[in-house]
Amino acid sequence: MPVAAISLCGSREPWAMGLVAVLMSLCYVLRPPARHLSRVLLGFLLAVPVLSLAAFLPISKSTLPFWRTALENEHGIHLGNLLTAQPLITFEAWVGLTMGLLWLIYCLGQNFGRQENRVALQFFTLFIALLAMIAIGLLWSKREIPLWRFEWAVGYFGPFPNRNHFGGLLAIGAVMGFAATYDAIQRRRIAVGCTYALCVIPMFAAMLLNTSRMGVLLFFAGLSLWMGLATSKRYTKAQVAVALSILLLLASGFILFGNTVISRVLGESALAKIVTSEGRIGIYLDTLRMISLSPWRGVGLGNFEPVFSMTRETMDTESRALHPESDWLWLTSETGLPCILCALIAAILLAVARGPWSKRGKMTSRGRRLAISAAVAALIFPAQSLVDTPLHGIGPASLTALLIGLAGIGESTEAESQRRSIPGLWPGLGLAVGGIGLTLCITSLTGSPITHRARFAQLSREAARLKNSGDHAAALQTWNKAAALKPLQWNIYYERAALKLAQGYSSQEALADFSRSRYLEQTFGRLRMSEAELWFQYDPPYAIPALREAMERDPTRAFSFYGSAIQQLPANPELRPAMRSLATAPSLQFLYLSASTGDEFTSALKEFLARHPTLEGLKGPDRLRLFQLWYERGSAAELIQQLDGHPDWLRDGWPVVAEHQAKQGNFEEAYKLAMAHTRKPSLRPRTNDASQDSLRRLFLLNPQDPLAGLDLYWAQKMAGNRGGALATLREVVQLKNAPPAVHWEMAAFLAEDGDYLHAWSALQEYLRRTASGS
Repeated sequence: MPVAAISLCGSREPWAMGLVAVLMSLCYVLRPPARHLSRVLLGFLLAVPVLSLAAFLPISKSTLPFWRTALENEHGIHLGNLLTAQPLITFEAWVGLTMGLLWLIYCLGQNFGRQENRVALQFFTLFIALLAMIAIGLLWSKREIPLWRFEWAVGYFGPFPNRNHFGGLLAIGAVMGFAATYDAIQRRRIAVGCTYALCVIPMFAAMLLNTSRMGVLLFFAGLSLWMGLATSKRYTKAQVAVALSILLLLASGFILFGNTVISRVLGESALAKIVTSEGRIGIYLDTLRMISLSPWRGVGLGNFEPVFSMTRETMDTESRALHPESDWLWLTSETGLPCILCALIAAILLAVARGPWSKRGKMTSRGRRLAISAAVAALIFPAQSLVDTPLHGIGPASLTALLIGLAGIGESTEAESQRRSIPGLWPGLGLAVGGIGLTLCITSLTGSPITHRARFAQLSREAARLKNSGDHAAALQTWNKAAALKPLQWNIYYERAALKLAQGYSSQEALADFSRSRYLEQTFGRLRMSEAELWFQYDPPYAIPALREAMERDPTRAFSFYGSAIQQLPANPELRPAMRSLATAPSLQFLYLSASTGDEFTSALKEFLARHPTLEGLKGPDRLRLFQLWYERGSAAELIQQLDGHPDWLRDGWPVVAEHQAKQGNFEEAYKLAMAHTRKPSLRPRTNDASQDSLRRLFLLNPQDPLAGLDLYWAQKMAGNRGGALATLREVVQLKNAPPAVHWEMAAFLAEDGDYLHAWSALQEYLRRTASGS
């Protein structure tokens, strides 16, 4: 239990994994397995790590996948002659896989008794409830603790880097909580049972705050399965009613307080994102294509992320896929079909032998109930692993293995229980695993990690520190060392290229590293834009290909990418033809027009109008800006003629025509055109029967109140006192807190008197204020 509990802290730091390995080794030494496993089951379990070693076999040059051929022949990254492109990373992953399977075999070999099962259920109920309460407390207090992931803005929390994993753990805790409660009540320990029942409350609350859709599904599915299989062999109507009532009560709480989760389930894009190529389905299909490239031996453990980025066809510009959203697809892609077939057969054998539906011999009803409860809990993470990756985490995997072991109590006969493995086998394994664990702990805590992942992280931090301190040469050497550890890590080559530019290396040398980075990371358009920005600083012509690729990779940001790059043209006029060729969409051509002057503007405008004679692809504000540029930099007379002949253009371009009329002295035409396209504001007189004298005194007492002034204005206007009304209105428009509609009223009033010059000025002020929102 301590092994699983500590591993559930969620950390993947080497020292934490080393501590778990030390605890496992103590278990192997102090309590070796009490019985043999079925030879068939044991054979399939051991076949998984054995077959995954195929990654270390030589690979023929004639059978290299396209991505590896491209890396070696086109980009100069030498990956050796083994199947795995990163042998050191693969070996570490293989050690982790082997240690996990050893723990599973160890748990399967234990002959747990009924009391041990009961203690385990009670312990994990309390432990998971404690984790839930800590997570809730940290969320409400907005505090953080080491090793846990916190993202307050999106509302999920807990010890795992994936909220679905915490949701699965809470579902397991709920099943254990109900099982411990039911067991205590059956033993007439009501107070103890109430304690375990109360533990379910923080788990339920944490599930709602965690906002995991998968967690909610597992929570209710796990409880339903436990109520259906573990409580009794024969059900009375009263038992069924109680079970349904509990589920209905929890469902009601979910509906009342789970608004965030419900919105994630029922949101307009929630289901679409899952089932379309932009969501998990797209990742699954791309993973299957990746598997088809090396179906029998895979790409080697630890290599999914870089290889998937190079082989996927469905682009996601928002995130890089770290895994295929399925433990089974992940293992298949890295180890091949024979390995996953052995794992699948082993899983089926375990499900038949230790699932909640399995026969459990001559067990007491309480023993059977406890075993089935453990079996139901043990199913949660494996079920989740079909569409997620919990079993690639040390916490969920070790807990699941322990629960599978607990699900088999009373399964073996006394004679079988007395059989032992090879003398000294498990103590020897314990010493080996313990040595590995102690080494991880000591080297990690002393700052000298031995794992290549930890070493790579250390080198990355050191390179960043050297770069920030200005020692670019040392930073470049550090990245070279990192490349030897993880040659498929894309950011190594990007950082090297940036450092080479800063140190004055040739552009071709930097471009070679940028090209490697582009090939290894084919997702983010923003990364290519960052490369273009670097080229603008050191060798501007090389920025154009990077900009083009950024726009192609992320079309949704093409406008912003191009707009940022267009600002570099004044300093780099030689890039104008190349930048103009990139402007293929109307919005991009409009941006280029905005940065053009003189004959170039005239030429670009003619080309734009020839391609888009109806100005399709431009929104209203962009059309207006185009007309303004045309008037300022092109032929104003031609523009006015075109606007007069295109009523659909005039809907957006009337401000240009009105300004033109005003410049020509035709203020009446300018005013009438603007009024025809301006919505009349809502400015109506208030119901007020007071006399003009009373209203004048009120305005004198409140000279900063525009409403008091407007009341006086309306009274004077309706009484025919236009001179007094105009004077009052002029006082009101001078107030800082006067509403914009007052200027519209001033324009209309002056137009009635034929003063179109000042009416046009007042209307312009109204339009300016409404445009700025003041």
